[in-house]
Amino acid sequence: MSQMNIQPETLAREFAKGVCIQFFESKDRAEGHDLLKLSPSLQVNLWVVYQVSQQWAIEMDKIKSPYFDFEKQQVKEAFTTFRNLVSRHISVKREVLEPLLEQETLRYINWVLHPGELENIAPGLRNAELKYLKTYTQSIEKWQNEEIWESPTEQEKFLALKRLSDEMQQILPQFNSMAEPTPEQPSKAEIPSEKKPVRPKSINESLAVKKSLTENLTLNQKLMFQSKLFGGSPEEMNQALNTAEGLENFDKALDFLKTRFAGRYKWDFETEEVTELLELLEHYFSR
Repeated sequence: MSQMNIQPETLAREFAKGVCIQFFESKDRAEGHDLLKLSPSLQVNLWVVYQVSQQWAIEMDKIKSPYFDFEKQQVKEAFTTFRNLVSRHISVKREVLEPLLEQETLRYINWVLHPGELENIAPGLRNAELKYLKTYTQSIEKWQNEEIWESPTEQEKFLALKRLSDEMQQILPQFNSMAEPTPEQPSKAEIPSEKKPVRPKSINESLAVKKSLTENLTLNQKLMFQSKLFGGSPEEMNQALNTAEGLENFDKALDFLKTRFAGRYKWDFETEEVTELLELLEHYFSR
């Protein structure tokens, strides 16, 4: 299939449309539990949930009136009960959900392509809870805690773009690649002659050079690591491995895993699962 360069707006619109066609074939409304599984992109789904929760907070504030005392304890308790009850009964029709899904997909695409512009792309999301942020989380966490923005590494950007491409292709298989990675600047000795122009590698071609850690895992390894090392969460495991492989070397990746996960999940470094994970990590950085 030939490569295509597609505008983010077009990709977001077609992706949202494709997701809704699939989902609303069997349902006429999306309920709360549906939103987290709505599309192949966890990040898009989380941002949809975040926007729904933000809109709900705005709608609840409209209920408050200067004619009544909403600070009274009984009123506050009743108001909280009502808010929580209704929030558990999300029900959204396609004509409302599709534009929201398109909006958040576009934000996600632009965020992957331009990580330094989150404030412009999605105002307010910088300060959102980390549970809503599954892309460039290391940079975001440092930004939130230390007020310092550190751009994601080239490896992190590459992996984010690969993940985005994979997610889009699950709904839009005709779009083999939405963007080409920016090629590294060649040294003088590598500058091609005019007779032999060099085309930038596509995402799929680049991946043939070096697979990610998660791609190298067998099914048994995925299940073992997920169950024994990451609290049963596939998202936690994938995020951990994607971040680790984006670091400069094995030692820094190991320090990251020790700091963020070993203590939390009580890793025993003499067990088979930890030993096997570190062997895979070491092999990854030795290539």
